[in-house]
Amino acid sequence: MPIYFHEKNDHYQLALWYMTEPTAYFESLLREHYPAGFPSFLTAARYRQWLVSRYLLLQLAGPSPIAHTPNGKPFFVHRQQQLSISHSGRMVAVMLAPQRIALDIEQPNSRMLKIKDSFLSAQENPGKDIQQLALWWSAKETIIKLSDGMTIDYMKRIHISEEKKGLLGRIVTNGKEQLFPLQYRSFQLPDEQYVMVYAA
Repeated sequence: MPIYFHEKNDHYQLALWYMTEPTAYFESLLREHYPAGFPSFLTAARYRQWLVSRYLLLQLAGPSPIAHTPNGKPFFVHRQQQLSISHSGRMVAVMLAPQRIALDIEQPNSRMLKIKDSFLSAQENPGKDIQQLALWWSAKETIIKLSDGMTIDYMKRIHISEEKKGLLGRIVTNGKEQLFPLQYRSFQLPDEQYVMVYAA
């Protein structure tokens, strides 16, 4: 299907693609931009997500080579613009901005109930609401992507709270508190649901 969601303002550009097309469709559209061939992935689903993310970037930014930092963060090789990429299930999200940004999208599922003790801090209690748990997970993933040096081990040290204008992440490192204002959206499809958190 075409771009599922698109928002563009003075601060950032954000787009989502809901994948319904076969892998070959995106390969045909991207082949001229990757004359050396496409990279290999462990799963067909991950390969398809990669193809869609590159096609979505092509729509938003034109042909723009991308590389990755040692931590795996993508960046434009020849552009000053920042970018962030996320995918879950059939949804792929891409965000562009002149300033530092991050986003994460998640498809809520029962797995969240099994792992909630591994990422919730002692002060957080979203209960057994799978969508709320996915939102909290996504918020913490966004903060980790936004920060330099943080890893998944920081999950339980990040505290998320709901504010009037969105979410607020807090973490204390070396005796200093850092605050991360976050925005979020929910997307309801006939048989699927997604939550997305972003910072810009």
